[in-house]
Amino acid sequence: MQTKQPATNTALIIKISVIQLAIGIWDEIMNSTLQNVLVSGFSKSETFKGTVIAASQLLTMLLLPLWGALSDRCKSKFGRRTPFIVTGGFVCAAFLAGSVLFYEQQNLTFFLLCIFAGAIGICMVNPAATALVPDLTPKHRNAHASVINRIVCSLGGAWVVLLILIFDTDFTVIYLVSAGTVLNCTLFYIFAVRENKLREQQKDILNLCNGPSSDEKTSLTALLRQFSQSEKKSFFLILAANFFAKFAYYAFSSAYLNYAVAQWGMQFSHTGLLTFGLYLAGLFSILFTARIADRLGRKTTLLLSYIFMFGGFAVASLTDRFGFTAIVSLLFIGIGWSMESVLPLPMLIELSGSGTVGIITSVYTDSCKLGRVTGPFLAGLLCDRTKAGYKALYPLSAVTMLPALLCTPFIRHGNVRTPAQKEVAEDA
Repeated sequence: MQTKQPATNTALIIKISVIQLAIGIWDEIMNSTLQNVLVSGFSKSETFKGTVIAASQLLTMLLLPLWGALSDRCKSKFGRRTPFIVTGGFVCAAFLAGSVLFYEQQNLTFFLLCIFAGAIGICMVNPAATALVPDLTPKHRNAHASVINRIVCSLGGAWVVLLILIFDTDFTVIYLVSAGTVLNCTLFYIFAVRENKLREQQKDILNLCNGPSSDEKTSLTALLRQFSQSEKKSFFLILAANFFAKFAYYAFSSAYLNYAVAQWGMQFSHTGLLTFGLYLAGLFSILFTARIADRLGRKTTLLLSYIFMFGGFAVASLTDRFGFTAIVSLLFIGIGWSMESVLPLPMLIELSGSGTVGIITSVYTDSCKLGRVTGPFLAGLLCDRTKAGYKALYPLSAVTMLPALLCTPFIRHGNVRTPAQKEVAEDA
C-alpha cells in the first residue's frame, strides 16, 4: 500500500535558513567587493588579490572540519548547532565592521587581519547552519530544503549587489550595512529559533523517514569503512566533481568584475548589473531544480548543471566584447551554478548517518573551499603573468569543467527513494 510522503515544512526551513543570509553576504563581499578594494583601493595586483582570497579560504578550509565535528558532538542546552551559529555570526559582524576603519586609514595589514577574523567567524556559522537543515528534514526532501536554503543564501548575495548598485565604490557604507545585516540575522536566529524544541517537534517524522537517530557520533574514517566500494567511489566522485565546478566558478567570479572594467570599460557600479543578472538567472533556475531532480534524478540534473556551466564558459571564451553573446553566456553560467549548488550536499548526506551530518557538511564545504582557494589564485596568476591577461579567465573555467563532466556519469549513489517509492518497489 502506498503511503503519502511527508511534505517539506517550508515555513520551518525558511526560519532556520535566515542565518544563510549572513553566509551569502560574506560570500558576495569576498567575490565582488574585496577584489576591487585590493586592486583599486590598495593598488595591489591580481596575483596579490588572488593570494589573499586563497589564504582566507585556506584558513577557513582548515578550520571547517573542526567546527563541523565539534557541532556534531555538542550537547549544549541551546542546541547542537546554535552555539557555533551565534558565536560565528557575532564575530563576523564585528570584524566586517572593524575592517572599515582600517580601509579608511589605508592600513592594509590590519584590514586583512579583520577580513581573516571575519572569515573565521563565518566558517563557524557555515557548517552548523548548513547541517541544521538536513538535521530537521526527511532525507527524501533534502533537495527541496536545499533549494530554499540556497535561495535565502542567494538573497544575501543579492543584497550586497544592490548596495554596490546604489553606493558604487563607497565601501565604507557597503561594509557597515552588510555588517549590520549579519548582526540582525544572528539576533533573529537567537530569538526565533529554538533548536532543541524544533528537534523534539520533528522527532517522529524524522524517525519515520530517516530511521531512529543516535547520539553516538561516527567519525569520517569510520563512516568510510562502512561504505561498500561502490558507495565509497560515489562519495569521492561527488566531492571531486564539486571541487572542479567550484574551481571553475570561483576562478571566474574572482576577476570577472575587474575584467568588465578593464576589457569593456564599464564603471564598477554598472558591473553590479552583471552580478544581478547572474542572480536572477540562478534564482529562476533554482526554483525548478528540486522538481527536475525528482523527475530525472539528482545525478542527471547535476550533469545538466555542469553542461550549462561549461557551455557558458566556452561561449564567453569566444567573445571579446559585451553584447548578446556575453549575456547568454552569463545566463548559462548563472543557471548552471545555481543548479549545481543545490545537489551535491543532499547526495552526500544520503550516504551518511544522522551522527555524521556535521562532518559530512564540513567535508563538502572543504571541497568547495579548496576550489575557492586554487581557482582565484591560478586565475590571478594567469591574468598577471601571461600575454592573454584577463582573456585567460573564461578558457580556464571552461577547461576546469571538463573533469566535473567526466566524473558525474560514474556516480552510482545519492538518489534517495522516498518511503512511498520504496513501498511501491516492495509491492512490485
